[in-house]
Amino acid sequence: MYSRGVNRGLAFTKPGLYCFGFILAVGMIAVATGINGLYIFLSAGLGGFIVSGLLSERAMKSLRLKHTAAAVVDADSSFEMNFNLENRSPWFTLYAVQTFFFLKKPPLRLISKPLPHLAAHSTGRIDPKTILTCKTESRALPRGSYQQLISMQQTTFPFGMLEKYKFEVIDVGLIVTPAVDRKFLQEMRALVRKHLSKSDEDKEFYTHRIYTSQDSLRHLDWKRSAGRKASDWVIKVFNSSNITQTIIVESPWAAAIQCKDEAAYEHWLTRIRTACLAIAETGREVTLCLSDYVYARGYQQALVSLAQVPHYANRARINELKPETSRGFNVLMRLIVDDKGARWQE
Repeated sequence: MYSRGVNRGLAFTKPGLYCFGFILAVGMIAVATGINGLYIFLSAGLGGFIVSGLLSERAMKSLRLKHTAAAVVDADSSFEMNFNLENRSPWFTLYAVQTFFFLKKPPLRLISKPLPHLAAHSTGRIDPKTILTCKTESRALPRGSYQQLISMQQTTFPFGMLEKYKFEVIDVGLIVTPAVDRKFLQEMRALVRKHLSKSDEDKEFYTHRIYTSQDSLRHLDWKRSAGRKASDWVIKVFNSSNITQTIIVESPWAAAIQCKDEAAYEHWLTRIRTACLAIAETGREVTLCLSDYVYARGYQQALVSLAQVPHYANRARINELKPETSRGFNVLMRLIVDDKGARWQE
């Protein structure tokens, strides 16, 4: 049972249901026989349910889910969710708290049973006026942008006979992007490295910085470092005149529209995301361009746009995405990604 007005739900656990049935049976025997001892047992048993309900209500009033961290994760891969639980009571300690996350509100029930959930977390104890940082593993989600989730906090404190729960709508800003094609990523890394090495031949000395164990000795400035201890060595830092220029990743959307099924369509988006990653790994700025519009400047914005691309059934509506202007930056080169692979277009 659940009351929307007070946002409270109540369900019997299996032990609680058996116990309640037993108490009712004793009550019927007491009425039939008039034995005073059975009336005392009936009163104590029903009193236990009342005390359980009051204490669990106290726990629900004191418990609050304060925060969930926004995240960008890969489609079809499990991920870690981080959130905070707060006990706002100055004197009441919370026990046996469970937190569940759902995409939509689960069905209500009178008897407690497992619910299909996105993620779950159990906490044994939360002291008064305490904020507890929690993390849990979430199951994989399809590609998309998830702005809100439904959380459910519940407890069976103190006797395990009743399950008291409440719901909260929480803002998460969860971005689920296309996954990375690892095989294609290796090909893209080689392609990008080879092409950029040609454009970086005009590198010039920029500055010095302290040498670290991860640096190559071939960049060490021997004149400045001679006679000094290793912690005082410096290396030369070079800069390229085109390092600030962006690389545009384009994909002919007409070919994406012709994908024969949803799996092929999602694989297409996977290749685009993989190409953006290969460029971002080099430290270059990447701009994602789909159809005739530039949708995202920067790798993180590209991930957000790919997550928001219409699903297979609505793929022809790509132009409904809010475009961004392509002005204000210099284009170094264009990378065309299609069903044949990837190729450069100067």
